[in-house]
Amino acid sequence: MDSYYMPDDLGVSLENLYALELNSQDKEIFEKYVEITRYVQEVNSLFLIFRCNLTNILNTFELRLNGALKRNKNIGFTEDSYILVNAWTNNYISSARTLTESIEKWLKNNDVILFNKFKKDFLSKTYDEKFSYRFFY
Repeated sequence: MDSYYMPDDLGVSLENLYALELNSQDKEIFEKYVEITRYVQEVNSLFLIFRCNLTNILNTFELRLNGALKRNKNIGFTEDSYILVNAWTNNYISSARTLTESIEKWLKNNDVILFNKFKKDFLSKTYDEKFSYRFFY
């Protein structure tokens, strides 16, 4: 989320404010800093959404080893457990995918070597080795 401050908010008079002239290298560094800061905030928000979806599932249901579900509490939804756990599972998977795609896009646009390593060591490896990941994907 962007924040804006007015001079009065900072206790500074407009007459005492001035901007330095930036050369092209300084501007590029500043723009990159702003871009990275926005991206970190975006990824943090996406991760919190991902975590919230998992928390909803785990707080409402007990997932048993045999695949059975036990509803731990009534959270005010009238839908049966089957609908609710499927809705939250879809949200969880979608939020994970959105987070992953955001990371992939950032890396692909900013560091192709790191992107290829991330894809090979994490995404492709997990996809190839874990049936559950392929199934959800």
